[in-house]
This record gives sequence, C-alpha cells and structure tokens, in this order.
Amino acid sequence: MKYMTREEVDRNKITPMMKQYLEIKDENLDNILFFRLGDFYEMFFDDAVTASRELELTLTGKSCGLEERVPMCGIPYHAANIYIEKLVDKGYKVAICEQTEDPKNAKGIVKRDIVQIISSGTRMNSEFLDEGSNNFIGAILDLKYSYVISYADISTGEVYSFIKERDNDLLINEVLERNIKEVVVNTDFDKIVLDTLKRNYNVTISLYNNKNLINDYSNVYKDIKDDRIIEGIKYLLSYLENTQKRSLSHLQSAIIVKEDSFLRMNIHTKRNLELTENIRTKEKKYSLLWLLDKTKTAMGSRKLKNYILNPIIDKEKIEHRYDIIDTLMKEFILKDELREYLNDVYDLDRLAGKVAFGSANARDLLQLKNSLKVLPNINEILKKINYKSINEFRDLYDLLEKSIYEDAPITLKEGYLIKEGYNSELDELKSSRKGNKDFVSKLEQEERDRTGIKTLKVGYNRIFGYYIEVSKGACKDIKEEYGYERKQTLANCERFITPLLKEKEALILGAEEKIINLEYDLFIEIRNIVKSKIPYIQDLSHTISEIDVLSSLAVVAEENNYVRPKLNNDNVIDIVEGRHPVVEKVLTGEFVSNDVKMDKDDTILLITGPNMSGKSTYMREMAIIAIMAQIGSFVPAKEANLPIFDKIFTRIGASDDLVSGESTFMVEMMEANSAIEGATKNSLILFDELGRGTSTYDGMSLAAAIIEYIHDKVGAKTFFSTHYHELTDLEKHHKHLKNVHVSAKEENGNITFLHKIMSGPADKSYGVHVAKLAKLPDELIKRAEEILSKYEKNGNNIKNTETSTQISFDLEEPKEELEKKLEEINLKIQNPPIFKGLYGTELTLVDDTVNIVVRPSDLPLSETTYVVFDTETTGFNAAGEDQMIEIGAVKICDGNIIDRFDELIDPKRHIPDKITELTCITDEMVKGKDDEETVTKRFLKWADGLPMVAHNAKFDISFIEMSMKKYNLGEFKNTVIDTLELSRTLDQGFARHSLSALVKRYDVPWDEDAHHRADYDAEGTAYVFHKMLQKLIAQNFKKISDLDNLISKDEIHKFGRTFHFNAIAINKKGLKNLFKIISLANTVYLYKTPRILRSKLEELREGLLIGSGCYESEVFIQARSKEGQELTNIINFYDYVEVQPKEVYNHLIQTGDFSGELELENHIKKIIEETKSAGKIIVATGDVHHFDREDKIYRQIIVNQKVPGGGRHPLAKNSIKEIPSQHFRTTEEMLEDFSFLGHDLAYEIVVENTNKILDMSEEIEVIIDTGGIPFSPRVKSDDGKSYLDCPRVVTDLVYSKAADWYGENLPYNIEERIAKELYGDIVYKCWKEQIKEKNPDIDEENLNKEAFLNLHRNILEGFDSVKETIKNYLNNHWNIEDGEKTEENVLRVRKEFIPYYDVHNADDSHPYPGISELLSYLQSEGIQLAVASNKYQAATEKLIAYYFPEIRFTAVFGQREGVNVKPDPAVVFDILKLADVEKEDVLYVGDSGVDMQTAANANVTACGVTWGFRPRTELEKFNPAYIVDSAKEIEKLISSTC
Repeated sequence: MKYMTREEVDRNKITPMMKQYLEIKDENLDNILFFRLGDFYEMFFDDAVTASRELELTLTGKSCGLEERVPMCGIPYHAANIYIEKLVDKGYKVAICEQTEDPKNAKGIVKRDIVQIISSGTRMNSEFLDEGSNNFIGAILDLKYSYVISYADISTGEVYSFIKERDNDLLINEVLERNIKEVVVNTDFDKIVLDTLKRNYNVTISLYNNKNLINDYSNVYKDIKDDRIIEGIKYLLSYLENTQKRSLSHLQSAIIVKEDSFLRMNIHTKRNLELTENIRTKEKKYSLLWLLDKTKTAMGSRKLKNYILNPIIDKEKIEHRYDIIDTLMKEFILKDELREYLNDVYDLDRLAGKVAFGSANARDLLQLKNSLKVLPNINEILKKINYKSINEFRDLYDLLEKSIYEDAPITLKEGYLIKEGYNSELDELKSSRKGNKDFVSKLEQEERDRTGIKTLKVGYNRIFGYYIEVSKGACKDIKEEYGYERKQTLANCERFITPLLKEKEALILGAEEKIINLEYDLFIEIRNIVKSKIPYIQDLSHTISEIDVLSSLAVVAEENNYVRPKLNNDNVIDIVEGRHPVVEKVLTGEFVSNDVKMDKDDTILLITGPNMSGKSTYMREMAIIAIMAQIGSFVPAKEANLPIFDKIFTRIGASDDLVSGESTFMVEMMEANSAIEGATKNSLILFDELGRGTSTYDGMSLAAAIIEYIHDKVGAKTFFSTHYHELTDLEKHHKHLKNVHVSAKEENGNITFLHKIMSGPADKSYGVHVAKLAKLPDELIKRAEEILSKYEKNGNNIKNTETSTQISFDLEEPKEELEKKLEEINLKIQNPPIFKGLYGTELTLVDDTVNIVVRPSDLPLSETTYVVFDTETTGFNAAGEDQMIEIGAVKICDGNIIDRFDELIDPKRHIPDKITELTCITDEMVKGKDDEETVTKRFLKWADGLPMVAHNAKFDISFIEMSMKKYNLGEFKNTVIDTLELSRTLDQGFARHSLSALVKRYDVPWDEDAHHRADYDAEGTAYVFHKMLQKLIAQNFKKISDLDNLISKDEIHKFGRTFHFNAIAINKKGLKNLFKIISLANTVYLYKTPRILRSKLEELREGLLIGSGCYESEVFIQARSKEGQELTNIINFYDYVEVQPKEVYNHLIQTGDFSGELELENHIKKIIEETKSAGKIIVATGDVHHFDREDKIYRQIIVNQKVPGGGRHPLAKNSIKEIPSQHFRTTEEMLEDFSFLGHDLAYEIVVENTNKILDMSEEIEVIIDTGGIPFSPRVKSDDGKSYLDCPRVVTDLVYSKAADWYGENLPYNIEERIAKELYGDIVYKCWKEQIKEKNPDIDEENLNKEAFLNLHRNILEGFDSVKETIKNYLNNHWNIEDGEKTEENVLRVRKEFIPYYDVHNADDSHPYPGISELLSYLQSEGIQLAVASNKYQAATEKLIAYYFPEIRFTAVFGQREGVNVKPDPAVVFDILKLADVEKEDVLYVGDSGVDMQTAANANVTACGVTWGFRPRTELEKFNPAYIVDSAKEIEKLISSTC
C-alpha cells in the first residue's frame, strides 16, 4: 500500500503543527522522530510506516490541512523506553522531540525541539544495558595516511583513543575487537567499509561532519600531546554533545591505547580461544570469562572482561597482581569479608553517568548511598592487605542519609522524596498538610454521627478530589440542611461535596503542590552536589573494580587449585601438569593433565595424533594459560614458568567465511599470512591442521613450507598439529623443531585415547579407528583397512613425493568386484533393520483427591484459633540433606493475631547462596542458634495440636514430618489447611495463586522486599486466610470439614495435584484404551493441558504400560520428601519407573531444587534402589524434545514464548540460565550419562530393561488398509442399529461442549474458531438446500453427490467463492423485517448465523448510528476512550483505525496472545493502567452479557446497550448500572455525572 511521503507535502497548505514537525524532521532525516503531542509521542510519514511495522503499532492517519490524511502512529509517553529500545535493537536511531515551553505561556504553537538522540552507542538506560559489558560508540577520522579511532562508553564515562595505519581490513578488525556498537564518520568516508560494518556486523553508522564543541571538555584530553588524537576526541565529543543535548561532565580523562602495552590478539584468536563467549552458542557460558568471573560488582565484571581481552606485558604490573592475589589467598578471612562488602556496591560508573546526564532519580542516589555505606569497612580491609586506600565519602554519605527517604518513589514529581528535618520550610508545609488531612479523617466520623449513616465514607481520587460517599440505599437519609452537593453518581453509590470539605481540599492540594515543587528543587540541589563529586567517585570505582577482579581471581585459584606462575626473559616454556581450565571444569570425568616443555632454542612443537585425541585442547590450553598469566591470574598447573608473549595468533578449526565469501582454504591461508607477517620471536602461534582445505600434497607442501619459514625467519613459539604424518621427518633437518604426539592404545583392533602428550611422532593416524568409533558400516571399515594396507606398502613419504600432484591409488582389484562390494554396502545403508514401533503418549495425571484439608475436624470455621506457619529451608528436598533454617508462625482467631513464634535454626552447614539471596538468611545469622530438633520440639509444643494453616502446605508439612521422623518426635496428627489449594477452588476465576497474588487480591498490606522470611509470610498468610474464611462463612460453610465439599466431582480435574506420566500400548486393546484416554484428556478433562484422572486411568489401563515420566513425575517429585513404604506405595502404581540423564535435570540445580550434581546423583540412586526393592522395572529414558543437540535453540525459542492464556513455560524461569539439551541420545551417550552408577547397573537400565519393555509389546497394526477409499468415522445412534449423519453429529457435539464450557452465549472468538473448523460442512449444507429448492424431486444420493461437487469447486476456486455461496444463502434465509425482530427471531438467527460470520468480510461492518458523534463529543470533553474487544487484535485495530481516524484512543485491545479474553477482567486492568485512572472513574459500555460480566469482574460501572446483536434480557441478567437504547442517552448520562 502506498502512503503519502514527506516530500509530497505542499507546505503552504499544512497546519502550523505539521509545519513545525517537518522543520524539525528536516534536521533529523536519519532518525525516527518521536514528536511529543500531549501524552503521546507521534510519528508521521515514513517514520510512522516504519515504526508501525517494527513495533506492531496501528498505522492510522492524521488530517493536517491536506485532502489526503498523512500516515501516523503513536505511543504513550510514559511507555516510551521499551519502544525506543526495540527500535535501537533493530538498528534505528530515535530523536526525542519535547515541548520546550509551558503551553500556558505559549503564544501560538508550543515550541518544540530535540532533547536527545538515542542510538545503539548512546544508550543510558541501565535496564537495557549488559552490566558486564561496555557499550561503546566510536568516531573515526580519516587523515588519508592513517585513522584516528576514538571511542567512549557514555554510561560509564570511559574514553579511549589511538591511531591506526590506514588499512581498511585492520580498521574493521579494530571496530569488531573493541565491540564498538556505533561508528561516527564523515559523509565522504569509504562507503565499502561502512557497508561491511553495517550489513555484515550490524554496526550502526552515523554520518556527522561537525567538529566544533559548545562546552569545554578539555579535562578529557588535557594530558594528551598528539594533536591528531585531540582532534579525534573532539570529533567524538562534538557528536555526543550534539545528540545528547545535556551535560557530559562525567567523561573521564581519555586513555591512549598503546598496542605495544598489551598482548595483541585479533578477533579470530579471541573467538577461537573462547575468551568471552563460546564458539557454539555465542554465550558467556563455558568461556574463560565465565570461569573467572566471580566478581561482586558490575564494574568488576566489566574490568575482568577488559583484562581478558587485553592482557598486559609489563612484568612489574603482572607480578603486582600476583602479589595481591597471593595476599588474598593467605588472608582468606579478610578476602571473604571484603567480597561480602563488595556485594553491596552498586554500579558506580553508571550511577555517575546518570547523575551527570540529569536522569538519576532518588533510588539511584539511594544505591549510591548504600554503596558508600560499606566504604569504611572496605578501606579497613584494604589497609590490612597493604592495598591502596580509598576515599570514604563520609560527608556525601551523611548528606544522602539525612535527606532522601529510604522508600522514595521512582519519579521526582510525586513527592515523598525528602526526609523530615532536612529543610525547615518543607517541614512546615508537611505539618500544615498533616493538620488538614487529620481534619478530613475526623470528618468521616463527625458526618456519620451528624447524619446517622454508618456506612458513610470520605474518599479521594485524583480526578474528583475529596468527596463524601453514600450508598444508594442510604441516600434517602440525606437532608437538605446537611449542605451536600451531588458530585458523581455511580452504580452503587452517590458522591457529594460540602463547602467545608472543598475549602480543606484546596488547602491540602495547595500544600501538596508546594511540597512536591520544593522537594523537587531540593533533590536537584542534592543531585548537583553529587555531580560535583563525580571525578572522585570514578576514581573510587577504578579501585573497587580492580580489587573486585583480583579477589575474584583469588577465589577461582583457590577453588581450582591454580598456582602462581613464574615469568622469565629467556623465552622458556616449562609447564608441569597443565590443564585447560574450562574443559577441566565442565568435564564429567577426570581431566588428563599435560606438560609443555620448550627451552629457549625450541621454536616449534609438531603435534601428531588421531582426531578426538586432544591435540586442539592441548594447544588451546597453552594459549589460555599464557593469557591467564598475563592478566595477573594464577594458572591451572602444578608448576608454570612462562615467557611474556607480545602477540598470539591462532588458526583452529575449519570454516568458510560466508560473510565475505571466502573458502575454508582461503581463510586458512589469510590467517596463516597474518601470523607469519605479524609474529615476532616473542609471539605464540597455534596452527591446527593447516592445509587440509586443499588437495593432500598441496596442503602438505604448504604446511611444510610454512613450518620452515617460521623456523628460519620468524622464531615464534609455534604449536603445529597435523594429520600429515610425513611432516614428522622435518625434525631431522630443523634443529628448533620437536615432534610430540598424543598417545593412544590399540587392542584387538579397537583404540583408546589416552590424551597424554608424549615425545616423538605418532606411529599412525588411526583414522580408520576413529571411523569405527563413529559406527560406520563394518564392510566399509574393512574395505578402508584393505585400501590403507595397500597404500602403506607403497612407502609414500614427503621425500619421494615432492613432484607428485595427486595421490594415485593402485587398488589391485578388479573393478567389477569393487563395485559389487560397494553395492552391497549401499543396500544395507538403504535398507536398515526394521524397528518395532511403540505407540504411546505423555499426559498429565490428576490425583482425584484434592487435599484442601488434611485430617479434617468439625471445629467451627469462626471462633477457632489457627496456627498459620511458614518455613524457610536450605533446599527443597525434605527426604534428602535439606533441613529447616527458620520456622515462623502466628496464632490467629477471628482476624486477630494473639501470639507469635519465630526462631532461626542452625543447620550446621553452609546455607546455599540461592537460599540466602531469596530469604536474606545468612550463615552468620543462624550461627549458634538451636538445632532443628530443638526448635521443632518447641514449635510443636507451642502449636499445641491446633489446626495448622500454610500456603503450599505440602512443602512445609513435609519438612515438619521429616524432622519429627528423624528425631523420633512422634506422629504428626494436626489438622492442616492449605491456602494454595483453597485459593484454587475458592478463586477459580484467577490464574495466579501465589502468596504475592493473594495478598493483592485480598487487599492485605504487603512488602515484597520482606517476602520469603517465615515470620512475615506466616503473618501475610494469616490475614489472607481470615479473609478467605469470611468469604466461606458468607457462602454458608460452617465447619472445617465442610471445606472438602468445595469441589464437585465434575471439577476435580481442575484442582487435583498433577504429575506427568507415559502410557505405552502393548496390544490392540491397549491401543483402543490409549485412544480413549487421549480423547478424554483433550475433551472431558481438558484444563489448560490435556489431563486424565488417576481413577479413570485405572479403569482404562488394560493393555497399557504406565511409566513414571520426567522430572515432573510423581515418583521423581515425591521421592524428595517420601521414603520407605510410603514411597513404595507410590512406585507400585506404575509398571516401570524412569530416570533420565543428569543434564536433563540440570535446570533443577540452577533453580536451587538440588544443591549440586552430587545431590542429584544421590536422588537418582534412591529412585533406582526403591524401584528395585518394589520389584518394578527401572528404565533410563531421555525425555526427548528434539533430535540433535544443536536443535536445542528451537526448543529455547518455544520455551521463551508466552504460554497461550498467559504465563510462562516452567523452563523460562529467571533463575534458569541454560535449559537442558533434550536431544535423542545414542546408547553410548546414555551409558556415559549414567556411568556414575557403575557399568553393570548403567547397562541394565539403559539397554537390558529398555529391551524388556520392548519385548512386552506386540506389533500393532494401526493403519487399516481400505484400498485407497477415504471414509469418515461411523457413529452409531442410540438404538445401536443405525448410523448417524457424522458431520451433523460433530457439529452438535462441538456446540454442546462449547456451551458447557462458555455458556449458551458463546464469546465471539470461540464462535469464530468453531466457524473456521466447520465451514466446509456449512457450505455443503448451503448447496444441499439450494439444489433442493431448484430440484425438489432429486433423490438423496444425487443430492449429496451434486452438493459435494459444488463444495469441491468452491474450495478449489478459493475463499471468495466460499463467501459468495454463503452470502447468497444468508440473503435467502436470514433477512428479518423490523417488525419481526422479536427476541425469539434474534436468537434463532444468531444461533444459525454465527458459524457463518467468519467468512464475511469485516470491512462490511459499520458503526451503529450516533457512535461517531458520541466519541467526538467525549473526546472534546477531555474524557479518555479505550476499546476492549474479543475480536482478534489485528481486526480490532483495522476497524477502529478505518471508522474513527480522528479519535485518540488510550488503548485499542482485541484478542492478544497470552492475555485471557473477556469476561476475564485482564483487558480492563490493562486499560486502567495505561489510562492511569481509578476503577470508580470508569464507565464500561457493552452490548452483550459477556461485556456486563467483564465489567462486574473488574468492579467498574457497566452500561448495556440494546442496539447490538443480543436481546435486552441477556443484559438484564447481570444487573448493569444502566441500560440505554441510543448513543444520545450515553452522552446525557455522562454529562450529568461529570
């Protein structure tokens, strides 16, 4: 579709506002312009088209004085950040245009101007920045003979600059190496370079020609003498000043990057060695940074990354870092204390940036204050370890402590920023406001006494101010002498004002405004004081980040047994038992260490050995150890004596450069050339399999030549691995080259890799053995051995093949015989063995018994004293090693807390970090407290047999019961009520039932920061439970035992505890039962997911094997809190029990469910032992979700999508950083995964027991051969003799079930979906009726045949043909004259019409009479408007944009993915949030019962309209406040209440 462009506009005809827009846009052509109009940022012309596409916004039009409307879209200003970040992520730049004068003072149109340009390099919002990485913007000056590259991170204030020779490849490499996100260049810069950066590497390009500065930033470059670098820095600063439009005073003194000060590595080397991200997934995990980063601060994490990417070569500085690490390891207590204090330090650099930018709010200053608070403690420790001291900023801390409220709001215009006592004028205003508010509080009681209306309330909202609220029933008691003036009418009450209340309102609001303005001014003063301290804060940050890095390296060295390396100037490498630090960490078995010995005369190690033997790991290990040594880290070895390298070059792995179009071999040669040209005798070179990208002798010749050149001309320490065994002869003629090999052991034709480096060359390559390990066909392996044997007899080596151009194979075998053998191999490959298929499914099992109450009693719900309790624990495994660390409880009776219990417990072990992070309970807090046995005894005595209440009581009770069992404290017999299960049944209309959700739902005061402490959670649960009891008593529940009647049998599948299980059919009977179970699970028992009742599964399990399933299975979950006979009873329900590889369960370690791999292994062993004891089969299964390991990325995409109907996949929890790989594992992989069980047991559960399951099942014929004739299923009638019309039966079943679930009046989206599924049958019906009308005598067989042929033609012709058929049918059958529009006729037509609605074109719709005029009137009155529809979002937006282009809706919501549809109130709540209004200020207008129900669920005033497609009686069922017959009535209604 073509839209009007900016260039097509006649500027003489447009409105002043649009003229202003175009003038500003002319200056910002490469930016998307966010143009502020009221509470929205608007975009026009091409910007609107682009933004609507990229942000999925509705594209509409705006009248601006022209005949054609210009394209427009917009976003609410308060939600701008998220939209800006999306655009910037996609490579766009966003210019923010704000009003620069108060509209009240404007003469003519309000002045506007650009206040900031946001791009990928100028982000400041910490929410969207990676705290562990810098966000650099760079500027490049082309001096024609060299480049000046200057770059800065404006979020931290760091500035760097250097000069680089004028080489475009080197320039691109520098930009990529330094991870510069945006590049600023002159308009005449080399377009090829810019295009490469933009298209191939997603670098944002900004063209800018100005070098002039408005402000003085000489502090940034004052110490620099090179005028070229100064000019380059000024160029960068000019761009930043011009785009950011605010202070850049936080920019630090520029650092000149001197390449000869660092160990240089190009981008390929850094990637090959996986320094900051792994090659496979490009993620931090499994990189060197991942291993070493134990830093506590964001600054420290960034500095460590910088250290790793830029190791130093200054021996004195390196040794100094070693010394500090040495001291920290010796003073380990001080080190641990230091790291605890560092944990409280926020990102000082980025906080300073926010302060300088003027964007820091009160919470940012509180973060700064909390950081300053620990400085004295940190400084004391630094002195003790002889490290440089720091400024403690005591004056600044005192200022922030006495001025800023601890819980100040995020925004600066809400008040409640400044503490009492800081400013006397502010204190006086607050005192005045308090006095007036106290008067208003007293007024409520006074008015109740004066009027006798006990329910009278005094309230306030931001729209209407203060008011007196009286219920409808009490309005009759209001007398004229009271002086009440009606202010607002609501559905259930009236609101009034009195002159006195109005007077007090003016005083309160006047004081409020003055307070807010004064607090804002005071805050700005305080922020400016902080701003003056920025250079000193940045100095502090440098020191803090450095000690943070060194303490992190000390921790890693301690944990992994690293040693301090020695540094030499003799070019000697002597590493004893070196290890690859990352491989060692992730390897499940033992890592084989290796020595590296190269004296000062050794230049090259030529490494031979088979694939998979460890050559590449050995080479990478050398480079990683060198890098670690030169960042100042200890290294993974027994001993290490190393030279200081100036450069490292690598060529590891073979891959094409697809971006630049280079082949594997070309990339190899280019990287080899880079090393040969750039290396010195102090460099390190790693070449892995160089030369394999071309023919054998070409590659071998080049490899030999390169080795000789390095040996004779370069002299760099070089590790060269090769498969060319002939190259080992080079040792005889090159004295600085040594042969080494990776050893392997060959026995009975099989090979075992020993991964040990030995002197001398390998005796053979073992290529055929590797092929055998890869499971190539035996015939193929045998043939390869024959060919190899014959070739080896030729004695080919490097000496006698110098003139050869190609290897010649003399196979000495007739061609026909060879072809015959190859054909046999091909046949075996093409016709693999036949596998027996097992038919089964994974489903959700529902326990039929829902335990809202365990051991119910007949005590009354009211007047009973309850013990409401909560526990905090070291983990989630009650039957394992975990135990309680806190019990908190209250006794509550009739809503009053009458006693409390709260005790910490010393678990005599370290509390896991995740638990401390969640609960804030530390080892120090519990140290010296009583043990679990003692506290449990006291708690049980205090509880005194009273009914107990807990949220998710199964968890807490499992720990209480296990404690009683461990310490022989008797049997737990108390009645237990679970508020989680109670909420699920009592509040069925809500999706969330967490404690956080319940306190909000029941309006219980709650501090989320105090959540997850037992005493606080117990108190919150108690008040929630009390309000639940009130609700239950109101529904006539009287005794605790009555709670079991909350759930009907028909609803049990929604509330029972759920587990996963697998069902396998072993015969035809089982297959039929399997189909029945699947059908029931997807129909009768469907609730969020397909599920089946345990009792129903028992009925239908004949012919089935029931397996326990995955980590969400009953056995796996219950084994964590149950044991002995109790666990055996659970296992006995299943025919076989499943366990899965540890990697499949890995996310449970991340979430803290298991403390580590050892606990997980023990849990698996426990399940195996208990299953064997129960006499059941234990089977190792894979929980497969994708075929290959690399397909995990697709599962990650699915996992991170929103679940339909809302919510997130369980694996998408924030604490799960890496989802498990659930690929199809080979038998060898499975045996390896279960090797911790020992070979025999692993083989039993992986191989033997799997085959037992297979042997239990028959071969089942599933697909019936019908001879190619299609057929529909035949459905018998009730008499069992005749068959029904299947399409009709299906249609009736669908509508019947839909009515059961959604009611007779189906929501539109449900009806629409049904229509889509059934329209083929509808068209068929249309044709039958039309044919019958034209030919009444046609027999049934020919009628069906002709109708089917017409249906087939419609479908082939397309959807328009289908629509035309249905429209003709509608015109003939469904016209209702006005006089016949009875309720009966409307319902009849609606019932028949709705299934056809989907094939109507939505554009045929039009607004009801008077709606457009009503909306225009409401908009002119300043009333916000919004749309809430059950149509799909796209259709809703399309209709609204087309019919109401002039109306500015606050929100237009249709069906949205992940959001429940009406009558769920979610859409109303979303609108309230966007509109920023209270519920009582909302009028919900709708034409259906669903609308009225939605309004009731949202607790807003409802108005039903009768002109829609529903009868009036449907509206009346829901008792809306108003029912109207015309749009004009709504206008009158609103004008009378406002």
